[in-house]
Amino acid sequence: MRRADRGFTLIELMMTVAIIGILAAVALPSYTGYLLRGRLPVATQGLASMQTQLETWFQDNRTYATAPICAANTNLMQGSNVAFILSAVCTATTYTLTATGDAQLAGGMTYTLTNTGLQSTTAVPQHWTLPAGSTCWVMRANGSC
Repeated sequence: MRRADRGFTLIELMMTVAIIGILAAVALPSYTGYLLRGRLPVATQGLASMQTQLETWFQDNRTYATAPICAANTNLMQGSNVAFILSAVCTATTYTLTATGDAQLAGGMTYTLTNTGLQSTTAVPQHWTLPAGSTCWVMRANGSC
């Protein structure tokens, strides 16, 4: 009586490795894009919050220049996993708020917001599209807002 062979052949193992490699090649870029899109609201919400604080300050003091956000001009978000650095450049009557993305966590995204309400995207990661004359915050790789 002959015993049945047990285990896998080398071909079967190589096919399994190839299938896993193909799935990883497709899934990994999609997953990293998903993570990036999940971090983008941190920047837009941070800029909107700063805008509200500056407008409130201006109503009370008739100048943006002396607002605490403008005076400090430092990263307003703290922690080890900060995806965006928020900063403000202010004069008496204008301001420009910037959210600069960490190269590793946010792919180098850069959003701006001005006192006139103009939203723009000035930098996007590789393989993302930056629309010419961007007047919105890009939220997807195809350049849509």
